[in-house]
Amino acid sequence: MGCFCRQQHQVIIMKDSVVNNSTASISHARKAVEQLKMEACMDRIKVKKKQ
Repeated sequence: MGCFCRQQHQVIIMKDSVVNNSTASISHARKAVEQLKMEACMDRIKVKKKQ
């Protein structure tokens, strides 16, 4: 019976890890979108190469 409980515990830990990775991935994607939105609103300055 002890072995079964240990296996259940490992499965729960793995599921928590997947959820945490998923949450971190969503958070990272949201930050990237906000960064892109901010950059899209920036005025660009054209730079010419010296000849």
